[in-house]
Amino acid sequence: MSRQNSLTVDDSKLEKIISTLETKLRNRPNDARLIFRLLAMLDCQSPRVTGDSPYSRCQRALSAHYHANEGSLNGLTLDIFRDNYRNWKLILDEHELNNETIVPQICEGSEIQINDTPAYCGKYKDLFNKTGVVPGICFKCFKVIILPSDLFSLIHIYFVLKNSFFERNNFRKCMVELREEFNYPYKGFIYCQSEDEALYCLQKIKTELKINGLSDTICEISHGCLEYSSKYPDFSYSAEGTHRSFEQPQYWQAIETDYLTKNTPPGPRILYHGNKEITVRDMICFETWIRYAETIGDESYKQLVGNRPVHRNMKMFTALVAKQAAQRNAQLVELRARQSQHE
Repeated sequence: MSRQNSLTVDDSKLEKIISTLETKLRNRPNDARLIFRLLAMLDCQSPRVTGDSPYSRCQRALSAHYHANEGSLNGLTLDIFRDNYRNWKLILDEHELNNETIVPQICEGSEIQINDTPAYCGKYKDLFNKTGVVPGICFKCFKVIILPSDLFSLIHIYFVLKNSFFERNNFRKCMVELREEFNYPYKGFIYCQSEDEALYCLQKIKTELKINGLSDTICEISHGCLEYSSKYPDFSYSAEGTHRSFEQPQYWQAIETDYLTKNTPPGPRILYHGNKEITVRDMICFETWIRYAETIGDESYKQLVGNRPVHRNMKMFTALVAKQAAQRNAQLVELRARQSQHE
């Protein structure tokens, strides 16, 4: 299915999905799964959809502000973003949304595909977790990993990825790392379906980052998911090409076939995240990131909010991040040292 067809098919269903979710939320206003699903749908849809929930109304208000200041995010600087963010934050607060919602990552682009085959990452990761088998399709998956050294760089890189053109409209995301076993607190990803495409995207994003004053940002290539390389070090990407010598044991294919036969992938999904404006999900994610930065001791968040605490109830999230605070702060120090050498 082409990107254009995906857009046409999915957009025709989005309004009905949004309406159904809003109806359910009236009866279960604190249901985290419903809220997260609604935010994801609004993230795919034009902010000017009809909808009567606080989330839809908030998105329309954010859209109105964005258009009133159209182009203000071109050549993003801290001052420009700070001014916009403060206005967006007022809009978010005015609509009194559920303040326990946590959004640790934001996505952009078409669904993840390998050789035009949908990559059901959750299902494949479940197969790996239960059996130790790396699915066959994942051998062809490569990612460009971008490692921001502070909160503002993470937000800046998100806008770079959001507005960059990629031939396949590659799936990309920015996130804060919650998995204790993996290094570095802030990450951006570009998903690729071959090593050659990853090398091309790596050079492209380096050029984009340089244009945006982020030329010292560390960018790397990884092979498949980080969990695979953690268990099988020879699977990890190597510029010398040693990762290509890692082969599936013959018995893996039978395990994979049996598992996928008994656990069929889900049905059709929303295939495209292409909202070029600011969405409710963006704003709640920024709030989550700010709380994360505050908790790990990255004081760059104060450049956006001063000494104002984040007025969201994130007790469990904060407790989880607090356990990692010392190691995350040390990783930022290491990353900044790498950047200095990189310059």
